[in-house]
Amino acid sequence: MSTQQGDSPLTPLNKFDKYFLRMYNKASRLKQGGSNFINGVNMKNTIFILYFFAKWCHACKMQGGEMDKLEKYYGKRIYVLKVDIDQNESMARKFAVKSLPTIIIMKNKAVLARKEHFVTSNDLVSLIRKHL
Repeated sequence: MSTQQGDSPLTPLNKFDKYFLRMYNKASRLKQGGSNFINGVNMKNTIFILYFFAKWCHACKMQGGEMDKLEKYYGKRIYVLKVDIDQNESMARKFAVKSLPTIIIMKNKAVLARKEHFVTSNDLVSLIRKHL
């Protein structure tokens, strides 16, 4: 099955490295070591989770607790990039965020899974486990 450029299910992460890192509250400065690295982390075979939320969203507040559990469970094996859509509307548009919270799981620059609305940490662990 061929796809046109705009229809590609793959999202190139490297074009947006600097933008993602500004959103990632644990990263203070960008240190890029080539197109496969973000902040010194090799992107190859690394799970990145884009977590789109808003401060006014009640479900996002509940999801935030689940994301904290997920980060605690996996430690440095995954990287969660938290994106406040009120401050980053263009990024929300780029990833076609239509509802909150939205979670996008990526590996090797490809979208593996997308979940909209509240998702428990156990469900996220099940999704991630398939790809680790």
